[in-house]
Amino acid sequence: MTDFQQQLQAAGGLCNPESLKAFGQMYAQPGAYGNGFLRDEKYNPMLPFFQHFAPYATTGTSSFSPTSSTSTSSSASAHQSAKKKPVPVPVEQKDESYYERRRRNNEAARKSREQRRKQDSSNEVLVRQLTEENASLKLYIHQLMTENTRMQQQIYAQAASLNIGADPAANLNIPTF
Repeated sequence: MTDFQQQLQAAGGLCNPESLKAFGQMYAQPGAYGNGFLRDEKYNPMLPFFQHFAPYATTGTSSFSPTSSTSTSSSASAHQSAKKKPVPVPVEQKDESYYERRRRNNEAARKSREQRRKQDSSNEVLVRQLTEENASLKLYIHQLMTENTRMQQQIYAQAASLNIGADPAANLNIPTF
């Protein structure tokens, strides 16, 4: 048994070349496009990654199959028990304490809905205010940029009248942006 085969067995078949169908080109036969890629079976780039899974893997072939990805009945029942459906209370068990609990629950639900509506309306007002502020700030930025462009044009016009060269800002010690 070669080193490669021993490593594959230790990894539990996780690196079995037959299971790496996506990497079929790596073991391709020589063809019209030249020799196959990675024909040396002693080198497997996936092996170092899978080596740390070896203690958890079963020996032999991998138990993973894309066709058997459905859940088993035991895992399905675990998901069902996590969320129980409400069971109606029989009429003979409805006493004063039951009606009191229902009344308190209904009151709490009503208060919760009112608080949520109040929070939603305050959020809407805040969004409206921030949208208006954003629009006014964008307008202010546009005005400043227009003024900046106008001032730059004035500087270039003055520099041209003084016949200062191609870049008047360099001679006037004016920073350019």
